[in-house]
Amino acid sequence: MPMKTLILYCHPNPGSFNHAILESLEAELKKKHEVVLRDLYAMGFDPVLKQTDFEAQAKGSAPADVAEERKHVVWAELIVLVAPVWWAGFPALLKGYIDRVFAQGFAFEFTPLGPKGLLGGKKVLIIQTTASPESMFDHSGLRKSLDMILEDATFKFCGLEVAGHKYFFGVPTVSDKDRKAMLKEVKALVKAL
Repeated sequence: MPMKTLILYCHPNPGSFNHAILESLEAELKKKHEVVLRDLYAMGFDPVLKQTDFEAQAKGSAPADVAEERKHVVWAELIVLVAPVWWAGFPALLKGYIDRVFAQGFAFEFTPLGPKGLLGGKKVLIIQTTASPESMFDHSGLRKSLDMILEDATFKFCGLEVAGHKYFFGVPTVSDKDRKAMLKEVKALVKAL
């Protein structure tokens, strides 16, 4: 079934494997789905959460750049994030995007019974690359930690259903053949939606 799909892409290098993932993902999605791409670096999105954000939030509004991004989030049925794992998390730009756009009053609220996600009925698919091999991620517990922080404490907290969280491991050191196989996996992820 066609879905309104928002891609949040976060990598500064157009020659990166993340960009190759983006191109493969976007081409496959456009075969069946309506797609909006937000390239956070190309947009020059300001990731810094400021006092003015809190002041606007207290008045029930948002700064213009945040309000624009929220229109895309409201529109979307599926949100796909494409980003590397840097220092055991999202790049700072994407983390700042989430801090500002997925804020209290828009993505969640606090009730007497505890927090309540406000983005129910939407799905999120997370695609991340790593420089480290899969064995290191599993042995150290990093994958489990990232899954808990990004899936549970971020997106499920906001009411989204996690459609998947795909890691592509050891990207700088794998063969071109392996990278091509990874891009085929991206297409398979889309077909499985």
